[in-house]
Amino acid sequence: FKQMLDAFSEMPEDKRKKVVDDAIRNMKNQAMADGDPAPSSGLSPELEKRVRAIGLKTLYTQASPQTKAELAPLIEAIQRQVQTGRGMR
Repeated sequence: FKQMLDAFSEMPEDKRKKVVDDAIRNMKNQAMADGDPAPSSGLSPELEKRVRAIGLKTLYTQASPQTKAELAPLIEAIQRQVQTGRGMR
C-alpha cells in the first residue's frame, strides 16, 4: 500500500490528476452499471477537490480515520489502474 502511494506521488502532476480523474469516473460508471439512480464516486465533492489539490499521499497521511475510510475505494481504484498500467499511459 505504501509503495503504491509512493509510486503515485512520484508521478508527474498531470499524470496523477489524470489517474484520479479516471478512477473517479470509473467509480461513477460502476455505480451507474450497478443501477444507482444518482451515481457518484462515493467521495464528497470537497474530498475530490482536496485529493486533486494536495495529492493523495499528503491527504491520506494527514487524514482522520473517517476520511481514510472514505478514501479507501478511490485508493483501491487507483491501485488497480496503476497495477494494470492504465494509469501509466
